[in-house]
Amino acid sequence: LGLIHLAAGDAAQAKAQADTILAEQPAHLLGLALAMRAATSQGRTADAKRLGAKLTASAASERAKGLREYADHAPDITEAIEEAAGTRTSRIAQPR
Repeated sequence: LGLIHLAAGDAAQAKAQADTILAEQPAHLLGLALAMRAATSQGRTADAKRLGAKLTASAASERAKGLREYADHAPDITEAIEEAAGTRTSRIAQPR
């Protein structure tokens, strides 16, 4: 749902969805990816970098949990990690 908001240009709603996910699971990869992209879209560069660093640092241990949503969204998680590393430009989150 958060990605739909982000793609529609509603970064505030995407951030709210990410905040909800991260309130329950602070290292959840999809929540971190969404929060990073929302921050990027809102021009909050420092927040995006901080969230990207947390996403990258959490990736191995979170993926080891074997959560179904991580398998279902593996390409998106990989793309978000690449965005955090600066090796890919987001197709979704562009500063507005």
